[in-house]
Amino acid sequence: MPPEQLHQMVNWLNQQIGYLTKSIKEARQSNNYGRELHYEGMRDAFMIFLIKYVNTNGEKEKS
Repeated sequence: MPPEQLHQMVNWLNQQIGYLTKSIKEARQSNNYGRELHYEGMRDAFMIFLIKYVNTNGEKEKS
């Protein structure tokens, strides 16, 4: 993946993580625990992907 495209993807993931973190806080304040749990799952999945993808520099892990 070209560096510019990787940078755009990382920026998008970071924006989504920020949005979801804010949404989790709002769901918690309104006692909407189902939505909170859903957003936490999405946020965690984005974070795990981001960590794995960036650590491999966009290359598929070798088997």
